[in-house]
Amino acid sequence: MASNDVPTCPAISGRTDRDPISYRAGEEIAFELRATGASRIRWTRTGDDGATASGEEPAGAPVAVRTALDRPGFVRLVAEALDGSGAAVAHGEGG
Repeated sequence: MASNDVPTCPAISGRTDRDPISYRAGEEIAFELRATGASRIRWTRTGDDGATASGEEPAGAPVAVRTALDRPGFVRLVAEALDGSGAAVAHGEGG
């Protein structure tokens, strides 16, 4: 490996399309997840409304997760970056 070739450490990051505290009940909440050094992203959504959802997508492009709450409260999104065998290599939480 050349001296300027730095291996990519697995990492995952996420954001919403606007300030998280600005959402109102019933409005769509749009999360965007990105992973480096991973093959796939696995995510799980939980919230104060009792609803759950999950999915797994290729990590080569941003992953969009869209959800909403029917009342005031919190949504939590937990994401994991996975290697080629499906093992978690990075973990992140937000909500």
